[in-house]
Amino acid sequence: MSQAVNSIGQLAKAAICNSLIDQTIDFIWNSLIPWKDDPDRPFAEAEEDLNAQVQNLLQSRANEEFPMVLFQHERRQEGRRKVDLSAHPAQSVVIQGVVYSKYDPIIVIEGKRLPAPTKSREREYVTGDESMTGGIQRFKLGVHGKEHETVIMLGYVQKKPFQDWYDCINTWISELAEKNPDDWSVVESLSEFQSLDSDLRARSVSVHPRTKRCRSKIIRILHFWVQCYSS
Repeated sequence: MSQAVNSIGQLAKAAICNSLIDQTIDFIWNSLIPWKDDPDRPFAEAEEDLNAQVQNLLQSRANEEFPMVLFQHERRQEGRRKVDLSAHPAQSVVIQGVVYSKYDPIIVIEGKRLPAPTKSREREYVTGDESMTGGIQRFKLGVHGKEHETVIMLGYVQKKPFQDWYDCINTWISELAEKNPDDWSVVESLSEFQSLDSDLRARSVSVHPRTKRCRSKIIRILHFWVQCYSS
């Protein structure tokens, strides 16, 4: 499994080269600082509020700069579950042989606070309880992003440097791999870490096997983090 995971875990964009998905990923990444620095944006801490703000900013910018894509807040996934954000083509488009209409998301985004709001939810970026509240966990199990090969996890970093979170999350994954080797592996750790713009945003990537009911056997998660300190 490790060879397959490592070969796809590169940020070289070979899998989605020159597609609308690729352009949308770049647009989202390049919108993080404008969102953070928007003088009209009210202070918020809760994930729900932050996700709504990001959707508003993305759609506002897309109206002027990237009209090929529409952004939606809280897209329904499995059962009653909803992914935090999704991007849809404004008009029907074919990407890698798949037809997407304006009703079909081309990429989905899960937002998570770092740190989590309570001690009991400390590791929720990675995994949660029986209700499957973990961000990476949901993508692995196909609860979110079942029809996608590449997704985004958006981290709202409210305390500690990016490097600390990168190390911490990989420690959690290593501990899961030791305790539950049938479900987790150290090759699922985040890699290719970059902290940019004077530590205002950071990115990395991870690749995970997932359940058979998903479109592909693995999922690639792009981890986009933005500094959201209150001070």
